[in-house]
Amino acid sequence: MVLLSHNGMQLDAALAERVRGIDLILSGHTHDLTPRPWRVGRTWIVAGSAAGKALMRVDLKLWREGIANLRARVLPVLAEHLQAEDVEAFLRAQLAPHRDHLFAPLAVSETLLYKRDTLYSTWDQLVGEAVKALYPEVEVVFSPAVRWGTTVLPGQAITRDHLYAFTGFTYPELYLFYLRGEQIKGLLEDIASNVFTPDPFYQQGGDVSRVYGLRYVLDPDAPTGERVREVEANGKPLDPNRRYLAAAYGGRLQRVGEAKPATSPGPSTRSWRAT
Repeated sequence: MVLLSHNGMQLDAALAERVRGIDLILSGHTHDLTPRPWRVGRTWIVAGSAAGKALMRVDLKLWREGIANLRARVLPVLAEHLQAEDVEAFLRAQLAPHRDHLFAPLAVSETLLYKRDTLYSTWDQLVGEAVKALYPEVEVVFSPAVRWGTTVLPGQAITRDHLYAFTGFTYPELYLFYLRGEQIKGLLEDIASNVFTPDPFYQQGGDVSRVYGLRYVLDPDAPTGERVREVEANGKPLDPNRRYLAAAYGGRLQRVGEAKPATSPGPSTRSWRAT
């Protein structure tokens, strides 16, 4: 029995301990790479990283009770060793009508712009500043903890292609809504619990949603409900009874309360859309 999983390595290991009869789990979601297969009880677990970085070859020797032996090989995908002429020609043809729009420089990065981090990224900081610039009345900005997007180096031009790579969603609208301080604290606790709970069956996602306008102390090892403390909003202690105007895009927070979507900007509007 082979399980194709998008649970992540920790949950797959927990499943292997609890569910009998699974011989092999081909694991995804947490972007892990297993140079050597991981064995939990009688279950083998193999994970092949992400974004086409490697091809995993798994050879099995079977017997009537399941897998007698297993060998996994990591085959890195090295661009310089691929015959890429046909692919490059196809991509050039597809990009040709959009090249000016996608690759015109919009600005030059003064620092490293990246997305991949568990708690924070400079790209989300930039997004928060952009939302605040368009909507000065917004006090708190939430952006999703996705891990895609190409890193932009200091001194490199920022293009729309970079913007789309970081913020491309099928639900890209920016939503504005009010949250009381106690709701914000509860959301932060809920997000921290999803990421840091020790029980893999209660983990959801891999990273913490990014925030702009908030500062707080996070203790990943604290019990549920006690991981977040000393929350500040714009330099002042968070008032549990006060309403704060929040903004969010690309995630479940857009469904909190009465969310009003900001549509794609026209020539004379100031509405903002993530893509």
